[in-house]
Amino acid sequence: MAHDVEIRPEIKERVRRRRGRLHFYERLDPARTAHVVIDMQNVFVAPGAPIEVPEARGVVERINETNRALRALGVKIVWVTHRNLRHDGRSDWALYYDHVMTPERASNLLISGTKTNVCCESTARDAMMLDFRTVMLSDCTAAQTDDEHRTTLENMITQFADVMTAAQALLVLKGNPLNE
Repeated sequence: MAHDVEIRPEIKERVRRRRGRLHFYERLDPARTAHVVIDMQNVFVAPGAPIEVPEARGVVERINETNRALRALGVKIVWVTHRNLRHDGRSDWALYYDHVMTPERASNLLISGTKTNVCCESTARDAMMLDFRTVMLSDCTAAQTDDEHRTTLENMITQFADVMTAAQALLVLKGNPLNE
């Protein structure tokens, strides 16, 4: 079962007052966009897994549906899985940050997966700090509780990233601004 939560009206109003509108982005270029799916793997999703997030099973089909629609638009799909440090104690990510991430290679990022309030949030914060146009897909992310999920989405939209449903992101990727 997926989270059935909304960003509270008072948070939406605070964002509108500060920014003049709710959503950051009126347009996203599909050719410069990637959908980043975080930690949707057995260690988090399977029943009885060591770090199980039961709600994650509720977003599997939504992520798959979204990926099919995004692929049709030419959006890249990137699956990120949990890893530990290499055997020599160095970060698994040093090559990426030192050599791959240059401004001309940057794209928009759509974030989905589990946990909303841990790995997805960390990815979104890092992406914003690296100057990615970041969108959390609210109906394609999952946390242990509705409160953790909602709190993270509210923190994201007020400080770090836009928050859209998959359907909203698809509209924007097709060149249709959201009217909120």
